[in-house]
Amino acid sequence: MIKYNRHLVLHLAEMDAAIIIKEDGTLEASLPDITTDTVPENVFTGAALVYALNNPEICQMIYKSFARECTRSKELTA
Repeated sequence: MIKYNRHLVLHLAEMDAAIIIKEDGTLEASLPDITTDTVPENVFTGAALVYALNNPEICQMIYKSFARECTRSKELTA
C-alpha cells in the first residue's frame, strides 16, 4: 500500500528498506546491513530499484512502460 502524506515521518524497522526521491531528482536510500547469506526480498527489491533509478537505460524503459500503461488505463476507463 502506498501512503501519501507530504509531512510524513517514516519509522523504519530494522529490516525495512526505503527510497526517497527528492524534488531535485536525487535519491536517498535506507537499506539494512545484511549479515547472512540470504537477502530478504524487500531489501533485494530496494537495492534493485536504486540500481534501476541510477541507470538511464533502465529508467527510460520504466518510463516508457509506465506511459503505455497510463494510456491503456485511460482507454479502459473512457
